[in-house]
Amino acid sequence: MILILYRLNIILTISISIIYSNDYIWPNDYKGEITSTFCEPRSSRFHAGIDIRTKGEIGSNIYAIESGYVYRIKIEPDNYGKAVYLKLKDGNIVLYSHLIEFNDTIQYLIDKLYNQYNSSFFDHILSQEQIIEFNKGDIIGYAGDTGSVGGPHIHFEIRTKDNEPINPLINYYKISDTIFPIAKTISFIPMDNKSWINDIQDYQTFNLTKENNYKYTLEDTIRIDGEFGLAIETYDKIDNLPFKFGVYSIELFIDEEMMYSIKFDKYNFIENPLIYTEIDYNLFKQNIISHRLFNQNNNLSFIKNNVPYKKNINNKYQNFLIKIADAENNITEVNGVIQNSLANIDTKNNHINTNNINGKINIKHLDSGLIIEFLEEKNTGLIPDLILLYKQKEIKHQLYRKKEGLISSRLIKADDIDEINIIYNTNPKIIFKKQITTLNPNYNNTVKLKNGIIIDNINSESFYNNILLWINDDLEHTMNDNFETIIKPIEINPTNIPFKEKLILMYNNSNYGFYKYDQINKSWNYIKTIKQNNKITTNISSGGVYSVLTEKEKPKIYNIYPNLNQTYKKDNIKTISFNSDDKLSGINPYSIKIRINNTEIFYNYIKHRELITANIQEKITLGSNEIEIYVYDNLNNMTNVKGQIFIEK
Repeated sequence: MILILYRLNIILTISISIIYSNDYIWPNDYKGEITSTFCEPRSSRFHAGIDIRTKGEIGSNIYAIESGYVYRIKIEPDNYGKAVYLKLKDGNIVLYSHLIEFNDTIQYLIDKLYNQYNSSFFDHILSQEQIIEFNKGDIIGYAGDTGSVGGPHIHFEIRTKDNEPINPLINYYKISDTIFPIAKTISFIPMDNKSWINDIQDYQTFNLTKENNYKYTLEDTIRIDGEFGLAIETYDKIDNLPFKFGVYSIELFIDEEMMYSIKFDKYNFIENPLIYTEIDYNLFKQNIISHRLFNQNNNLSFIKNNVPYKKNINNKYQNFLIKIADAENNITEVNGVIQNSLANIDTKNNHINTNNINGKINIKHLDSGLIIEFLEEKNTGLIPDLILLYKQKEIKHQLYRKKEGLISSRLIKADDIDEINIIYNTNPKIIFKKQITTLNPNYNNTVKLKNGIIIDNINSESFYNNILLWINDDLEHTMNDNFETIIKPIEINPTNIPFKEKLILMYNNSNYGFYKYDQINKSWNYIKTIKQNNKITTNISSGGVYSVLTEKEKPKIYNIYPNLNQTYKKDNIKTISFNSDDKLSGINPYSIKIRINNTEIFYNYIKHRELITANIQEKITLGSNEIEIYVYDNLNNMTNVKGQIFIEK
């Protein structure tokens, strides 16, 4: 009996892995096994395809899903790594990336392109004379881990003839999936300074209660005064796969009226900068991946319905329903109740403890404005005053008690501020001040800070909404002993609202690099720095702590094969390989040089494994062969290794 059950389990497991498609075949031998889905959030962009599992294998076959021809080849050290673009007979474009190798026909062309571009990296569209045709099922290449990856897999995209990515799991492939999407939390977001959620003007996030496999509820009734937005934290699961996946569609109904609908069926690459109008960046920074169920910009092609919420004054209570579906139409429902009620704001003084008043001023940024908070070390029960200064003009704002020991302003318009004052009306008065440097996007385009850093591209088009862009240059950071600080760290705010267009940082000295501080790992990370005309520049897509640093630590080169000063049979040596790393500024993959007998050769760079390989079989000769390796980091520190290998028949 046990044996029968076991065999039945095997049969079921195999059957649910079957893939169905209109006409395309699956791109590799692991049919239906994916690790991510279409339009999942990535850093500052949407995921334009699906990731296909290789179960850790490097070198497994990749197949042409339909007949057509190769029209583009791109090789880069990061991003897609080794990638090939196919045009299919139906007009669609298919991309396979992170390959370790191409088939022999494509590789023959690539060897010519290395010389044409005189580089190991290039982006080439094939001419009519170079076109490589193929049939459905032909091997295009072999799966690997080149580019920006955490391990071997195939990044696979289907695009229209107009180069717009489309969801492969909707019209072309079906994966057997019986699991309903999972809903974790729901967030309520105030839309303006008249919006209150449970008597608070700030994000409010609540856990959802699971009733069954497809139904969740928000147990508490949420009191609302004014306009608000919702964001839902959700993900999908697929049978027999251990990963979390993005969902396909979300719909919001209030009192049975559809207010919002989004369907991830296709998108355009120009929409990538708008990702944080769909994924809530404020929550994203807290590791809560939530889809907004409102969109004030409404410029995303996959938003199908977007009606602003309006309170029904005739109903004290309103019901909301959220429907979440995956690509196989497993639908999860989230239910909750909203109570329309006037906010009860705590602005009373309740003298509890007025001795040794102390605390910290905090500035919070929402899309709808600023919130100034004062976090008391000990709860005083008092409500202080808030005075904002700009060019010696004072503006007073009322504060309220958000919770014990936390005093807050209402949402404030993001205008220029020179100084923030929290004033306790005790005898004598106790005043806490915070001075900041603000950069107004409406007036500033280029600003030079007192430390010499220049910030460029500051304009209203650089941001999704009106924001207060301000600089905090009064920071204390413990620096790694390996770094030399050229510019004292500055904090560019806000840090929880992304920029629509990247700002440009510049510094007039080309010997250094820009770094960003990682608050979680407490480390300084090099960010791509362009050196030109005796200055350095970098592009930033969000606020954070930045500095200009330098270091003199040289890259490491190790695990060289073939071993230098050794003798080998000619037929046994096809490639040279070595590892190289640099923990401070990182390897510059474009500056690697490998010379065999004084001839420079092209190479493969696998960032994930810190591995460099090159084909040398045609370059070595019988007898002594001179080998030189040069590796530079991003601050131009260099390590080189020289030696010989001896070749015999």
